Amino acid sequence: MASLPKDLYIPWKIIGLSEEKQNALADAFVGLGKLLMSDFSAREFFAWLEKLPVQQQWGFSLDDISVIQTWLYSAGYSVGIDHQQLAALNFTDEDTSLQDAMERLSLGFFLDEASPLPFKKVLPIRGDEEAGFDTVSDDSGRLIQALSQLYLNLADQRRELLVSDFSLPAEGWRESLLDMKNRFFGSSCDPEESYNFTEIIETVCKGLTAAFGGTEKPVSFDVVLSELRSELSKTKREVTSSGTMTFTSISLARGIPYKVICCLGFDEKSGFPGTPKFEEFDLTKDHRRRGDRDARKKTITLSSLTRFSALEKTF
Repeated sequence: MASLPKDLYIPWKIIGLSEEKQNALADAFVGLGKLLMSDFSAREFFAWLEKLPVQQQWGFSLDDISVIQTWLYSAGYSVGIDHQQLAALNFTDEDTSLQDAMERLSLGFFLDEASPLPFKKVLPIRGDEEAGFDTVSDDSGRLIQALSQLYLNLADQRRELLVSDFSLPAEGWRESLLDMKNRFFGSSCDPEESYNFTEIIETVCKGLTAAFGGTEKPVSFDVVLSELRSELSKTKREVTSSGTMTFTSISLARGIPYKVICCLGFDEKSGFPGTPKFEEFDLTKDHRRRGDRDARKKTITLSSLTRFSALEKTF
């Protein structure tokens, strides 16, 4: 729906899901953490680039990412962010890092075609002219400049984490995580998502501080990411009525007034949505007592509440 023209776009939202499934910023941030701890393969890097908050912050469209992907592959990028990581991966004789690729692309941008090649043992790459893709000098170098700044941010962030061997005290992680959020996603992300994710970072870091008794004991980055994902999966947004098309489960939306309600999932006999469960051993079936749960009555109640919640019509 988001790709429709503005005059055809209908505002919509899904409620009742966890922050992990709703918060695109949180998803991109967790992906960034995984990327920084990985071998920085081209596949993982390009998958992270396609996340919406990354595109919004760095001004990349999907077409731009396709061009960048062609450039970097043409420049030899396959694994590693810099020479230091290649050495750690025992690729001492390789020049396949993102750093190497950016050096070749940058030279291709700054040097004209009349310059002698190679330049100080580095072969400038101006794009993939044979495939007809844009060159690094197209569009006043907008893409190569944005890509260069993103590479520098990633390299600086990884070096900062390496200094502490990817381990910091809980309070140190609070400052580091918030700094990472601002460095890579700035103010271009959704304000609600940004606020919710900041609150989750605060909650996780307070929990870690309490767990370690306020000591300076270092916590590894993978543990912090795991705690973030756990908190994101537990945290759910409040169910509120608004002027947008809203998708949710019936149980979550019951009692909340909506102008029009459309129920999906009826069976061929117009049976109300639900999955009947029949237990193999069920004492309540033949010996019912007051207070026993009754799935049929629960379904009837949900159906009635849904009809009463509709201010005008129910479909």
